[in-house]
Amino acid sequence: MLAGSGNYLFVSSFREDAGAEDAGAVYMFDANPGSPTFGNLLMTFDPPNPVAGSNFGFSLAASDKDLFVGAWMESTASQPAGGVPV
Repeated sequence: MLAGSGNYLFVSSFREDAGAEDAGAVYMFDANPGSPTFGNLLMTFDPPNPVAGSNFGFSLAASDKDLFVGAWMESTASQPAGGVPV
């Protein structure tokens, strides 16, 4: 998944093994072509509660100041319910 906001590009890898198998991760890149760090990885967002198969980053949405990251198999109690960590 991809999302952009201002001078940033967000790329998800929902099958990334960040803390647990297929827990997911999101990467923030510099998307400003005039910047000396254009194209560089600036930050990595790991799932707040890495659980195997939660697929953090399955969906992305960005606004001017916020990034929303969906985790479609995030578990609530013992059932996968999905979620968007805030």
